[in-house]
Amino acid sequence: MKTKRILSMVLVIVLAVSLFAGFTGTAYADNQTITHTVTSGQYLYKICQSYGLNYDVCKNAIKLLNGFTSDTQLNRIYAGQQIILPASDAIAATVRTEVVVGNNNSSSSSSATATSTSSTTTSTSTSADSVAYYLVQHTVQSGETLASICNSVGSSYVQYANTILTVNGISSVTHIYAGKVLYIPVGTKPTSGSYYTVVSHKVVSGETMSAICNNYGINYNTNKVLISGLNDGANLNAIKVGQTVYVPTTKTVASSSSNTTTGTTYAITVSSNGTGTAYATVNGSVVNSAAANTTVVVAASTSTTSVLKIQKVLRADTKAEITVDQDNDSFVMPDCAVEVVVNFTQGLPINKEVASGNGSFETYVNESVASFTAPGKVVTIKTMPNSGYVVAETDGVVVTYNDGSDETVKVKTVGNNTYTFTMPGLKDDGTIDNNVKSAKVTVKFEKAVTYTTMIC
Repeated sequence: MKTKRILSMVLVIVLAVSLFAGFTGTAYADNQTITHTVTSGQYLYKICQSYGLNYDVCKNAIKLLNGFTSDTQLNRIYAGQQIILPASDAIAATVRTEVVVGNNNSSSSSSATATSTSSTTTSTSTSADSVAYYLVQHTVQSGETLASICNSVGSSYVQYANTILTVNGISSVTHIYAGKVLYIPVGTKPTSGSYYTVVSHKVVSGETMSAICNNYGINYNTNKVLISGLNDGANLNAIKVGQTVYVPTTKTVASSSSNTTTGTTYAITVSSNGTGTAYATVNGSVVNSAAANTTVVVAASTSTTSVLKIQKVLRADTKAEITVDQDNDSFVMPDCAVEVVVNFTQGLPINKEVASGNGSFETYVNESVASFTAPGKVVTIKTMPNSGYVVAETDGVVVTYNDGSDETVKVKTVGNNTYTFTMPGLKDDGTIDNNVKSAKVTVKFEKAVTYTTMIC
């Protein structure tokens, strides 16, 4: 009986609050909001893009309009759910603690009250997810050092030196050369050039790194090397509640007068034969268009055994074939749209094992995580030692042949905890030696040695 009385009191309180909100809130006109029904596979970043909205500008407004109290609810929308969006970025900036008429997001009420402790204009800088810094692209010139580069772009060498090394896969500040493209962190939003916006995100229960990246329109697997560098090689396969992770949002090209994309870009259409889905990338980001003279790399998500091969790239205007760099699965974009035809074939397995110590690693072929590859391809090994550990000396990669023999292929150090080797099996004349069976990558980690200097 006591329980029934408590429930009755709760219902009375809820009804009273609802009635009060209904009389004191401000209702938006129909043309100030958009009601969107979520379909399977959609997430808010892409939904905003489809309506011409800037997700970062509108995120807090969406939370208020739908009565969301956390970013987790933004990440966990579901098919069939109705979401209310501001009709424009300008309207998003006016959303405060107001009642929105027509929100069918809840089955128990025809409206929702957005709660806030402030009546100021919504700003992404006050969100739980905030901009940590920006990554600007810089091509090293003869005579430059990392310190002088930081000074020229307005970055702090003292503050960001370690981040620059990990993001760019550099083992030492002296390992740069003229022509090398670097990403340098800066604290102020750039007004020109290419840059990433790096967001700091505090992990909540149930999140994965892949889901967090999807929320920002970033493919985790395609950008894994960059994301690992931003997070200083942390084990992103085992993120914890409360941990802060850094995510690069979609790359932007800004002009000096505004933050709009400049230059003419041309469409890229990719069609695939076989089991797998191919897509175009530029500097590790997935694209569907690119400017002339841009190097485009074709990457793929495949079945467990397939590998990608570009059959041909055709100009859309003349159907003439464009030269393809088969070793790197890339081509240089012409001054017109292109059609890329890709084939998937059986690949050679890359077996992986952590032999000792604490840490993890991943193998990549042309910017994509790969467990299989073709003969002659360069495989990148990105190692991620856990705290207190380093990569031990390694004898190389063991390649096994169908006749029962094997050999050890040496690896090459190309950056901080990053190595490469070439998959055997390609003859001098370009034909395939079918005797190769597989390659096994073994990584050993050992405890880092700390030296203490004693002055007597």
